[in-house]
Amino acid sequence: MHASSFDFLQKHYSELYHLAIQAERYAHSDHSSFLLKIRMFLEIWCHDLAYQHIKSVDIEPALFDKIEQLRTLSLISHDTTSILHNIRAICNRGVHLAFDQNRGFCQVIEISDNDINQCLVGIYKLGAHIAGEQNCSPGAGLQLSAQAKLDTAVMQGFAGNGKASLSVVKLIHADIKQHKSNSRYCANDVIYWLDKALTQGNFEALEYYSQLLVEKRYKQLELKQLKFWLEQFKHLEQKAEYALIAAKTYETLGEMRVALKHFHAAAEQGCFTSLKRLQDYYLKRDEQSFFNIISLGYEHNERRSVYYFLMFHLFEHHFADHPEDLQNACLKKLKQQYLKAKAFNVEGFAYADAVLGLYKTLDINYNPTQAAEIIALNWQKAPRYFKLDFAIFSKLLNENINLPFMVEFAQAIMPYCNEPDLLAELELNLGLLQWQLSLNKTPFTAKQNSRELIKSAARRGNVEAQNMLTHLTGRFGKAGMPFHLPKFRGISKRAS
Repeated sequence: MHASSFDFLQKHYSELYHLAIQAERYAHSDHSSFLLKIRMFLEIWCHDLAYQHIKSVDIEPALFDKIEQLRTLSLISHDTTSILHNIRAICNRGVHLAFDQNRGFCQVIEISDNDINQCLVGIYKLGAHIAGEQNCSPGAGLQLSAQAKLDTAVMQGFAGNGKASLSVVKLIHADIKQHKSNSRYCANDVIYWLDKALTQGNFEALEYYSQLLVEKRYKQLELKQLKFWLEQFKHLEQKAEYALIAAKTYETLGEMRVALKHFHAAAEQGCFTSLKRLQDYYLKRDEQSFFNIISLGYEHNERRSVYYFLMFHLFEHHFADHPEDLQNACLKKLKQQYLKAKAFNVEGFAYADAVLGLYKTLDINYNPTQAAEIIALNWQKAPRYFKLDFAIFSKLLNENINLPFMVEFAQAIMPYCNEPDLLAELELNLGLLQWQLSLNKTPFTAKQNSRELIKSAARRGNVEAQNMLTHLTGRFGKAGMPFHLPKFRGISKRAS
């Protein structure tokens, strides 16, 4: 049996315990049975209390008289008497009759949620009193046991309530997670009620189906079946929630073209999850689509889009060959985006601020050493934007900043490059940086050694790397070979 507020009664007052948990179970599903169990609890409680004090009350009299006998014997206080009479009055409402044109004479039960709470809390206090439980929580009884909640939801689910059916799914799922192989339920129970909730048109059940698939707890749940239910709910395709579920489903199925369509539909409605997924998808594939997505995200105030929009315009301002009037317009936009990013405290803002200072933009001015120190502390917090990150790495090298963090920084931005010539130049510069750090006996952590990086750059067609390899002998090259970091050049033509 699942935990109940009344477990403390089970050992010595088993009859009261069973009546209490049955009352819990019927509290919201069957008011007639609920009131009957409450009334029986009061009757037996009166006799148990008298017996506990070596007294007795008559079995035949009405409940009212039994309560008065206990009061006369000084076995109950004024407060306890009030509790008993209040609950007794509520129970009396369960036997009222009315005449209905279609049904004739019928039972009428008029109890509210407040009445139910009064009864449950009341019998809890009575149970605590007779069991001598002084430390029982005064609010107990208000929270139904897991089994009582489940029984209530099952009753409503069978009555055609999709929301209740989904509640059954969640309660069973929680029970299986908690009790594992000892649970009274299995995957088939989850699937039965999930299908029932979906058949009853509950959209939240579609979201929950998707969530359970992600958890991979039930092998009986299949993507193809979720796809079937997506078709049944197609009339809701304008909803961002529907579009996101559809997008994730089709992406998992490998139907990326359809998935992108749904990701875009959700993004248009301001779905941040879709905006971020599209940013990641287009970042290395399609620069124009990437710009369109971060523009859309900027309009919806999605924080990562605000960061990307700022960095995009910073790159445009410094490296794109625009006429002077367009450069001024770009600078104006850049200031707007900087202020918005600052107001939103976007992730990576300190990094962006240091980059602006490095390029002496918007009256922000850091010398290269100051900028490098701030970048070293904050670059990992910022989303990657290869073109600008590459420019920053090269700018620091050209300012003769050779710090160990730059090795890790360069390694981190490599996977975001989709242009072989830029990647080759980055590998060459990184190889030479590692070479310089080694000569200076500065410790650093690297995935590849200098020779491997320069060889890779040469294989990608970098002429300087190829020329350097012809002179390399030993670990670092011929004695006296001048160490030279190639100047950063031409990014506006190759990367913009």
